[in-house]
Amino acid sequence: MSKVSIIVPIYNVERYICKCIESIRNQTLSDIEIILIDDGSTDTSPKIIDNYAKADNRIIVIHKENGGVTSARKTGLQNAHSPYICFVDGDDYIYKEMCERLYELALKYNVEAVFNQKIYRIFDEKCEIWTGSLKSGLYVEEDNSIEYVKSNIWNYKKRNGVFPFMWCNLYKKESAERILSLVPNDITFSEDSTYIYMFLAVSKRIYIINEPYYYYRLRYDSAVETIDKTLLLNLAKRYLVTSDFFIENNVNIDLHKQLKYHIFEDIVTHFFKREGMSSFLFPYGKVERNADIVLYAAGNVGKSYYKQIKENKYCNIVLWVDTNYSEIEDKNM
Repeated sequence: MSKVSIIVPIYNVERYICKCIESIRNQTLSDIEIILIDDGSTDTSPKIIDNYAKADNRIIVIHKENGGVTSARKTGLQNAHSPYICFVDGDDYIYKEMCERLYELALKYNVEAVFNQKIYRIFDEKCEIWTGSLKSGLYVEEDNSIEYVKSNIWNYKKRNGVFPFMWCNLYKKESAERILSLVPNDITFSEDSTYIYMFLAVSKRIYIINEPYYYYRLRYDSAVETIDKTLLLNLAKRYLVTSDFFIENNVNIDLHKQLKYHIFEDIVTHFFKREGMSSFLFPYGKVERNADIVLYAAGNVGKSYYKQIKENKYCNIVLWVDTNYSEIEDKNM
């Protein structure tokens, strides 16, 4: 039996899937199972992964009708044979030591999951490191340290916490199966955070690391960047499913509050996208109304902040600083 099963949901990612699969095949932990789930792709992705299966006997390929990423992940879990599970999206890729490092930590500390709080984000071929706010270490029920993690799945005051992503982590298979089975297939927005909220809400023993092993690709054409007309209904269902889970498991009331604020943030973010604005919400809770501020940088974040402040007159921009200030002036920002 392999040590780790890596599940890859795939839908129309012919441009990226080879790099994804090669990064998995080249893991330093070679005793792995690679499960590629073709979720009804209409491009050449199915042919590509079939060819990989012929070249590597660790690869299992499953073709299914399109049912969404949650459906694909569930199919992968049902066909996994390893005691530990990793999820990797088909347009992303991973560092060669990721599986080995996470697997070693899972065994050493006998945890339900190893969560990584540092990843690479790739956008327009530019790469940056994104870091969470929680320190590396063991968090357990015995000393109540796990409660600190639960209070910071999404901290609505600090606006940071545990990354709400299923990928970049390692899970015990039985724990992943139990939680993922409760996530409806038709939640097509923030299905990852639905899973993470539920998983951590009832976790008793996890380990957190801060070592960047996962390369997350931001794409304009990805499902995350697409505004669905049924967004509000989707978010409502996500709230009800997660909230009912909290009630059934007698979860800390603070998690209910986190969930409400997190969904509000999602609504605001997607409103910005619909209006053609960058999806960065100005940190209103950290700045007093009518305060004089200096706004640094005019990238996507700076422009989004500028537009929000000018529209709602929340505070006063006394200076806007950027190395390319002349371009800002030319565009009459």
